[in-house]
Amino acid sequence: MDAVIGVALTATTAGITLASGDEAPHAAADGVTVSFDDRRSAGAQLAGAVRRIYAQGAKRGCRARSVAVTWTADADGHVAGFSGLPAELDVDLLPVPLASAGSALVSDSDYADTVVCVLEPDVARGLRGHAVVADTDEPRAAVAVGLHDDDAADWLAEVLGGLDSRPRRLVLVGADEHVHPVAAELSNHIRIDSDADSILALARGAALASARDAAPAGVDEQGPKRLARRPVWLTSVALAAMVLVSALVATMPLGSAGPSPAPAPAHVPVSPAVQVPPKLSPSPRPSPIPPEPEPSAVPAPASDAPAVNQKQNQSDTSAGVPEGRAPHVPPLAVEPAVPAPPQVAEAPDNCVVLCGFVL
Repeated sequence: MDAVIGVALTATTAGITLASGDEAPHAAADGVTVSFDDRRSAGAQLAGAVRRIYAQGAKRGCRARSVAVTWTADADGHVAGFSGLPAELDVDLLPVPLASAGSALVSDSDYADTVVCVLEPDVARGLRGHAVVADTDEPRAAVAVGLHDDDAADWLAEVLGGLDSRPRRLVLVGADEHVHPVAAELSNHIRIDSDADSILALARGAALASARDAAPAGVDEQGPKRLARRPVWLTSVALAAMVLVSALVATMPLGSAGPSPAPAPAHVPVSPAVQVPPKLSPSPRPSPIPPEPEPSAVPAPASDAPAVNQKQNQSDTSAGVPEGRAPHVPPLAVEPAVPAPPQVAEAPDNCVVLCGFVL
């Protein structure tokens, strides 16, 4: 069974526990606490405690897959002690905010009547207080800044007095010098867990929060459904684009029929110009074709012989012709005249000549 190791850190104390789903063990029974001392580094003490919890879970068949860590502001330096654990134990290191750890803890049935309060130092404004309490719909939280030891007790008492139902227990987490004065003033009004129980409870909340936040990511129902709908949307867009491109391509020959010689014959039968000739049929007046040349205008072949003789006589007697008088030269034989092409009357500028018809 997969499990999560929860770790909660303050400047002076650490709590480490193991949570394995719905059958999570109680923090006090299956966790360890560490009080930091100067003889060993905080990182070494934390690493040793996490290894022990990991080994205990493995003996019971609970394989820890991740380590969820939550800590106060004055414990930032202790987190460095986990730098080598992920590779050594083959686990993921998950940071959990204090508010998330407190909300997950009060949402658990074992802590439904509990208020979780964490006091941590604020460098600029004294103490910062985080209080979380269970509610009907979701946990309610209260935050205060700029507190001091006396102010922290008064603020927490006011938070408890403003609740609809008075809680039965208080989980108070923080450095010893911060939580002990507050616990002394409120011990007569509410049961306060010990320091060890409180830090272990917050560690349990960190483990529960990491498991709760990771649950939606592990559900495979939503992922495939959303991926299955996505190609349909893409297909409709692609189909619309194809239709648009096809329409544009279909209209291009109509606008560019002039330069393209091939489409021209296809448009002639439907062109309005074909319907115009019936209206202008009486008007065509082709110019009269000149008659073919009359045969009489061409000299008969019989006259060609004298012409040749005269030509010969001319060559023979050219020397005897007087200089001032030109000799008479008979006309040469003329080839039959070729009939001139018919003259077509010029059409007005606003007409078009098509196959001999004026449109």
